Amino acid sequence: MGTSRLNMKKLYRLVSSDDLEIYNLKESGELLFCKSVNPTKFNLKKIRHLIISAHFTNWDTKRIENIAYKPNSTVNMFASQSIYEKDKVFITLPYKSGNTDYWTQAWAPKNRLSPFLKTISKKIKIYPEALTINGSKKNTYWKSGPLILNSDNHSDFININFQEEFNHSISKNLNGFIFEPSIEFIIFKKKKPIGLIFSIFILLMSIIFIWFHSLNEIILEKNNPPTLYENNISGMKLLEIIQSSIPDGVIQNIKFDQRTDSTTYTFLSNQNAFDFFNLASEFSDTLNEWEISNEANIVTFIKKRDN
Repeated sequence: MGTSRLNMKKLYRLVSSDDLEIYNLKESGELLFCKSVNPTKFNLKKIRHLIISAHFTNWDTKRIENIAYKPNSTVNMFASQSIYEKDKVFITLPYKSGNTDYWTQAWAPKNRLSPFLKTISKKIKIYPEALTINGSKKNTYWKSGPLILNSDNHSDFININFQEEFNHSISKNLNGFIFEPSIEFIIFKKKKPIGLIFSIFILLMSIIFIWFHSLNEIILEKNNPPTLYENNISGMKLLEIIQSSIPDGVIQNIKFDQRTDSTTYTFLSNQNAFDFFNLASEFSDTLNEWEISNEANIVTFIKKRDN
Protein backbone atom coordinates (compact mmCIF):
# COMPACT_ATOMS: atom_id res chain seq x y z
CA MET A 1 0.00 0.00 0.00
CA GLY A 2 0.98 3.65 -0.32
CA THR A 3 3.24 5.42 2.13
CA SER A 4 1.63 8.90 2.39
CA ARG A 5 0.83 10.12 5.91
CA LEU A 6 -1.74 12.49 7.37
CA ASN A 7 -0.61 15.27 9.66
CA MET A 8 -3.19 14.73 12.36
CA LYS A 9 -3.31 13.88 16.05
CA LYS A 10 -6.49 11.80 16.40
CA LEU A 11 -7.87 8.92 14.37
CA TYR A 12 -11.21 7.27 15.10
CA ARG A 13 -12.18 3.69 14.33
CA LEU A 14 -15.85 2.73 14.05
CA VAL A 15 -15.74 -0.92 15.06
CA SER A 16 -19.51 -1.49 15.29
CA SER A 17 -22.73 0.39 15.94
CA ASP A 18 -21.90 0.60 19.66
CA ASP A 19 -18.08 0.73 19.66
CA LEU A 20 -15.91 3.67 18.60
CA GLU A 21 -12.17 3.51 19.26
CA ILE A 22 -9.95 6.58 19.60
CA TYR A 23 -6.28 6.55 18.63
CA ASN A 24 -3.35 8.93 18.70
CA LEU A 25 -1.53 8.95 15.40
CA LYS A 26 2.24 9.31 15.23
CA GLU A 27 3.93 11.05 12.32
CA SER A 28 5.19 7.64 11.22
CA GLY A 29 1.59 6.45 10.83
CA GLU A 30 1.72 4.21 13.90
CA LEU A 31 -1.51 4.02 15.90
CA LEU A 32 -1.61 4.31 19.68
CA PHE A 33 -4.84 3.10 21.25
CA CYS A 34 -6.45 5.53 23.73
CA LYS A 35 -9.92 4.31 24.62
CA SER A 36 -13.28 2.99 23.40
CA VAL A 37 -16.55 4.98 23.59
CA ASN A 38 -20.15 4.51 22.59
CA PRO A 39 -20.61 6.33 19.24
CA THR A 40 -24.26 7.13 20.03
CA LYS A 41 -23.08 9.18 23.03
CA PHE A 42 -20.09 10.80 21.29
CA ASN A 43 -19.97 14.10 19.41
CA LEU A 44 -19.21 12.74 15.95
CA LYS A 45 -19.00 16.21 14.39
CA LYS A 46 -15.53 16.67 15.91
CA ILE A 47 -14.20 13.71 13.90
CA ARG A 48 -12.20 14.59 10.81
CA HIS A 49 -10.63 11.18 10.04
CA LEU A 50 -12.52 7.93 10.55
CA ILE A 51 -11.75 4.35 9.58
CA ILE A 52 -14.64 1.90 9.45
CA SER A 53 -14.30 -1.81 10.10
CA ALA A 54 -15.45 -4.75 7.99
CA HIS A 55 -18.71 -4.57 9.92
CA PHE A 56 -19.68 -1.73 7.54
CA THR A 57 -17.60 -2.44 4.43
CA ASN A 58 -16.80 -4.96 1.73
CA TRP A 59 -13.84 -5.03 -0.64
CA ASP A 60 -12.05 -7.19 -3.13
CA THR A 61 -8.82 -7.37 -5.12
CA LYS A 62 -8.10 -8.27 -8.72
CA ARG A 63 -4.87 -8.91 -10.54
CA ILE A 64 -4.61 -7.01 -13.83
CA GLU A 65 -1.30 -7.44 -15.61
CA ASN A 66 -2.05 -4.83 -18.26
CA ILE A 67 -0.02 -1.84 -17.04
CA ALA A 68 -2.05 0.51 -19.28
CA TYR A 69 -5.27 -0.34 -17.48
CA LYS A 70 -6.83 2.75 -15.92
CA PRO A 71 -10.44 2.34 -14.77
CA ASN A 72 -12.85 5.25 -14.65
CA SER A 73 -12.85 6.98 -11.26
CA THR A 74 -16.57 6.31 -10.79
CA VAL A 75 -16.57 2.65 -11.79
CA ASN A 76 -17.45 -0.10 -9.33
CA MET A 77 -14.99 -2.79 -10.33
CA PHE A 78 -16.76 -5.45 -8.28
CA ALA A 79 -20.40 -4.47 -8.84
CA SER A 80 -21.24 -8.03 -9.89
CA GLN A 81 -20.17 -9.25 -6.45
CA SER A 82 -22.39 -6.83 -4.54
CA ILE A 83 -26.01 -7.54 -3.67
CA TYR A 84 -26.67 -3.80 -3.57
CA GLU A 85 -27.64 -1.54 -6.45
CA LYS A 86 -25.15 1.06 -7.64
CA ASP A 87 -26.86 4.02 -5.96
CA LYS A 88 -27.17 2.14 -2.66
CA VAL A 89 -23.45 1.99 -1.85
CA PHE A 90 -20.55 4.32 -1.22
CA ILE A 91 -17.39 3.35 -3.08
CA THR A 92 -13.73 4.23 -3.00
CA LEU A 93 -11.71 5.06 -6.08
CA PRO A 94 -10.10 2.00 -7.69
CA TYR A 95 -6.60 1.68 -6.26
CA LYS A 96 -3.53 -0.15 -7.57
CA SER A 97 -0.74 -1.42 -5.37
CA GLY A 98 2.55 0.28 -6.06
CA ASN A 99 4.39 -3.04 -5.64
CA THR A 100 2.18 -5.59 -7.42
CA ASP A 101 -0.29 -5.94 -10.31
CA TYR A 102 -3.26 -6.04 -7.96
CA TRP A 103 -6.11 -3.53 -7.96
CA THR A 104 -8.54 -3.10 -5.07
CA GLN A 105 -11.71 -1.25 -4.24
CA ALA A 106 -14.06 -1.06 -1.26
CA TRP A 107 -17.78 -0.39 -1.01
CA ALA A 108 -20.10 0.29 1.92
CA PRO A 109 -23.90 -0.05 1.98
CA LYS A 110 -25.44 3.35 2.64
CA ASN A 111 -28.10 1.95 4.95
CA ARG A 112 -25.43 0.75 7.41
CA LEU A 113 -23.74 4.14 7.62
CA SER A 114 -26.80 6.39 7.38
CA PRO A 115 -27.41 6.61 11.17
CA PHE A 116 -23.89 8.03 11.61
CA LEU A 117 -23.83 10.23 8.49
CA LYS A 118 -26.65 12.34 9.90
CA THR A 119 -24.44 13.53 12.75
CA ILE A 120 -20.97 13.85 11.19
CA SER A 121 -19.23 16.81 9.60
CA LYS A 122 -19.10 17.09 5.81
CA LYS A 123 -15.38 17.77 6.21
CA ILE A 124 -14.80 14.23 7.41
CA LYS A 125 -12.70 11.68 5.55
CA ILE A 126 -13.78 8.06 5.87
CA TYR A 127 -11.43 5.17 5.12
CA PRO A 128 -11.99 1.42 4.70
CA GLU A 129 -10.04 -0.30 7.47
CA ALA A 130 -9.13 -3.33 5.36
CA LEU A 131 -7.36 -1.18 2.76
CA THR A 132 -5.64 1.36 4.98
CA ILE A 133 -4.30 -0.67 7.94
CA ASN A 134 -0.96 -2.36 7.51
CA GLY A 135 -0.10 -5.07 10.00
CA SER A 136 2.89 -6.54 8.18
CA LYS A 137 5.43 -5.07 10.63
CA LYS A 138 3.62 -6.65 13.57
CA ASN A 139 3.08 -9.86 11.59
CA THR A 140 -0.15 -10.38 13.50
CA TYR A 141 -3.87 -10.83 13.01
CA TRP A 142 -6.71 -8.56 14.04
CA LYS A 143 -10.47 -8.71 14.08
CA SER A 144 -12.41 -6.26 11.94
CA GLY A 145 -16.14 -6.64 12.41
CA PRO A 146 -16.99 -10.31 11.83
CA LEU A 147 -13.71 -10.98 9.99
CA ILE A 148 -10.15 -11.84 10.98
CA LEU A 149 -7.57 -10.05 8.85
CA ASN A 150 -3.86 -10.02 8.26
CA SER A 151 -1.56 -8.37 5.75
CA ASP A 152 -0.77 -10.26 2.55
CA ASN A 153 2.68 -9.60 1.09
CA HIS A 154 1.73 -11.39 -2.14
CA SER A 155 -0.99 -8.92 -3.17
CA ASP A 156 0.16 -6.07 -0.89
CA PHE A 157 -3.35 -5.92 0.54
CA ILE A 158 -5.30 -7.96 3.14
CA ASN A 159 -6.13 -11.61 3.71
CA ILE A 160 -9.46 -12.76 5.14
CA ASN A 161 -9.28 -15.67 7.58
CA PHE A 162 -12.21 -17.86 8.60
CA GLN A 163 -12.66 -17.99 12.34
CA GLU A 164 -13.61 -21.66 12.51
CA GLU A 165 -10.26 -22.61 10.97
CA PHE A 166 -8.24 -20.08 12.92
CA ASN A 167 -5.94 -20.87 15.86
CA HIS A 168 -3.55 -17.89 15.95
CA SER A 169 -3.57 -15.09 18.50
CA ILE A 170 -5.64 -12.06 17.54
CA SER A 171 -4.91 -8.44 18.43
CA LYS A 172 -7.65 -6.82 20.53
CA ASN A 173 -7.32 -3.47 18.72
CA LEU A 174 -5.09 -1.63 16.23
CA ASN A 175 -2.48 -0.50 18.73
CA GLY A 176 0.94 -0.52 17.01
CA PHE A 177 -0.50 -1.00 13.52
CA ILE A 178 0.36 1.39 10.69
CA PHE A 179 -2.30 3.61 9.11
CA GLU A 180 -1.80 4.38 5.40
CA PRO A 181 -4.52 6.79 4.19
CA SER A 182 -4.23 6.02 0.49
CA ILE A 183 -7.90 5.10 -0.09
CA GLU A 184 -11.02 6.88 1.12
CA PHE A 185 -14.75 6.65 0.48
CA ILE A 186 -16.55 9.13 -1.74
CA ILE A 187 -19.20 10.27 0.73
CA PHE A 188 -19.83 13.96 0.14
CA LYS A 189 -19.20 14.88 -3.47
CA LYS A 190 -17.61 18.26 -3.78
CA LYS A 191 -19.03 20.66 -6.34
CA LYS A 192 -16.51 21.24 -9.05
CA PRO A 193 -15.45 24.89 -9.06
CA ILE A 194 -15.30 24.82 -12.87
CA GLY A 195 -19.09 24.56 -12.93
CA LEU A 196 -19.46 27.65 -10.75
CA ILE A 197 -16.84 29.54 -12.75
CA PHE A 198 -18.61 28.64 -16.00
CA SER A 199 -21.97 29.84 -14.64
CA ILE A 200 -20.47 33.15 -13.56
CA PHE A 201 -18.77 33.51 -16.95
CA ILE A 202 -22.08 32.97 -18.79
CA LEU A 203 -23.81 35.51 -16.53
CA LEU A 204 -21.09 38.12 -17.11
CA MET A 205 -21.16 37.55 -20.87
CA SER A 206 -24.95 37.99 -20.87
CA ILE A 207 -24.67 41.27 -18.94
CA ILE A 208 -21.92 42.55 -21.26
CA PHE A 209 -23.92 41.57 -24.35
CA ILE A 210 -27.07 43.34 -23.11
CA TRP A 211 -25.04 46.43 -22.13
CA PHE A 212 -23.28 46.68 -25.51
CA HIS A 213 -26.53 46.01 -27.36
CA SER A 214 -28.29 48.83 -25.47
CA LEU A 215 -25.34 51.17 -25.94
CA ASN A 216 -25.24 50.41 -29.66
CA GLU A 217 -28.94 51.20 -30.01
CA ILE A 218 -28.44 54.53 -28.22
CA ILE A 219 -25.53 55.45 -30.53
CA LEU A 220 -27.47 54.45 -33.66
CA GLU A 221 -30.51 56.42 -32.56
CA LYS A 222 -28.34 59.48 -31.88
CA ASN A 223 -26.55 59.30 -35.24
CA ASN A 224 -29.63 58.30 -37.22
CA PRO A 225 -32.70 59.79 -35.57
CA PRO A 226 -35.92 58.15 -36.72
CA THR A 227 -38.10 59.91 -39.29
CA LEU A 228 -41.29 61.16 -37.72
CA TYR A 229 -44.49 61.09 -39.69
CA GLU A 230 -47.68 62.94 -38.97
CA ASN A 231 -50.21 60.45 -37.78
CA ASN A 232 -52.93 61.51 -40.19
CA ILE A 233 -53.86 61.22 -43.85
CA SER A 234 -53.53 64.62 -45.47
CA GLY A 235 -55.84 63.53 -48.32
CA MET A 236 -58.71 63.50 -45.86
CA LYS A 237 -58.24 67.23 -45.36
CA LEU A 238 -58.24 67.69 -49.13
CA LEU A 239 -61.44 65.67 -49.43
CA GLU A 240 -63.11 67.89 -46.85
CA ILE A 241 -62.29 70.93 -48.99
CA ILE A 242 -63.45 69.70 -52.40
CA GLN A 243 -66.08 67.03 -51.70
CA SER A 244 -68.89 69.53 -52.11
CA SER A 245 -67.66 70.16 -55.65
CA ILE A 246 -67.84 66.53 -56.76
CA PRO A 247 -71.19 65.53 -58.31
CA ASP A 248 -72.81 62.42 -56.96
CA GLY A 249 -72.24 59.15 -58.83
CA VAL A 250 -69.20 60.20 -60.88
CA ILE A 251 -66.33 58.77 -58.74
CA GLN A 252 -65.29 55.15 -59.06
CA ASN A 253 -62.81 55.19 -56.09
CA ILE A 254 -60.49 57.39 -54.04
CA LYS A 255 -56.97 56.23 -53.07
CA PHE A 256 -54.84 57.78 -50.31
CA ASP A 257 -51.08 57.09 -50.36
CA GLN A 258 -49.52 58.30 -47.12
CA ARG A 259 -46.02 57.31 -48.23
CA THR A 260 -46.07 59.68 -51.25
CA ASP A 261 -48.56 62.05 -49.62
CA SER A 262 -50.85 61.85 -52.64
CA THR A 263 -54.57 61.41 -53.29
CA THR A 264 -55.90 59.84 -56.47
CA TYR A 265 -59.51 60.22 -57.70
CA THR A 266 -60.62 57.74 -60.33
CA PHE A 267 -63.78 58.82 -62.21
CA LEU A 268 -66.24 56.78 -64.21
CA SER A 269 -65.34 58.72 -67.39
CA ASN A 270 -62.58 60.86 -68.79
CA GLN A 271 -65.00 63.78 -69.12
CA ASN A 272 -65.95 63.63 -65.46
CA ALA A 273 -62.25 63.67 -64.57
CA PHE A 274 -61.53 66.58 -66.92
CA ASP A 275 -64.46 68.65 -65.57
CA PHE A 276 -63.32 68.02 -61.99
CA PHE A 277 -59.72 68.93 -62.85
CA ASN A 278 -60.86 72.29 -64.28
CA LEU A 279 -63.03 72.88 -61.23
CA ALA A 280 -60.25 72.04 -58.79
CA SER A 281 -57.86 74.34 -60.63
CA GLU A 282 -60.18 77.24 -59.80
CA PHE A 283 -59.48 76.58 -56.09
CA SER A 284 -55.80 77.52 -56.54
CA ASP A 285 -55.78 79.70 -53.44
CA THR A 286 -57.49 77.12 -51.26
CA LEU A 287 -55.52 74.17 -52.69
CA ASN A 288 -52.18 75.93 -52.97
CA GLU A 289 -50.49 73.11 -50.98
CA TRP A 290 -51.25 70.62 -53.76
CA GLU A 291 -50.04 69.91 -57.27
CA ILE A 292 -52.93 68.79 -59.47
CA SER A 293 -52.65 66.61 -62.59
CA ASN A 294 -55.15 64.88 -64.90
CA GLU A 295 -54.62 61.82 -67.06
CA ALA A 296 -57.57 60.07 -68.72
CA ASN A 297 -60.16 59.38 -65.98
CA ILE A 298 -57.71 59.98 -63.09
CA VAL A 299 -57.09 63.21 -61.20
CA THR A 300 -54.09 63.18 -58.83
CA PHE A 301 -53.31 65.56 -55.97
CA ILE A 302 -49.72 65.50 -54.63
CA LYS A 303 -48.89 67.59 -51.60
CA LYS A 304 -46.02 69.97 -52.17
CA ARG A 305 -42.84 69.38 -50.16
CA ASP A 306 -41.16 72.12 -48.19
CA ASN A 307 -37.79 73.06 -49.70
